[in-house]
Amino acid sequence: STASDVYKRQVSLAPSYLNRQPYGFLVRDHEIIFVQISDPYTDGTDAGLDAGIALLHFAAVAAQLLGEGRWELDPEGVEGVPEGGRALARYWM
Repeated sequence: STASDVYKRQVSLAPSYLNRQPYGFLVRDHEIIFVQISDPYTDGTDAGLDAGIALLHFAAVAAQLLGEGRWELDPEGVEGVPEGGRALARYWM
């Protein structure tokens, strides 16, 4: 299984406020960047809850399919984040 499989299997099914899923992932060799996307319908509290739910869903499945990994919150120096997005976490495998 790959990180893309994990996203398709579990994170895309994670609940979010108004089911808008204002987040995405940048998948790279040995890391996955969780990107929070600005959304006019989601305030800071709801965005934080959405992120926590998505990170939990990802980590639960990733641990089973990809082996051990860990999240780094608020990573610095992440390149390739789309406009309106914020690199919220980095998952190291």
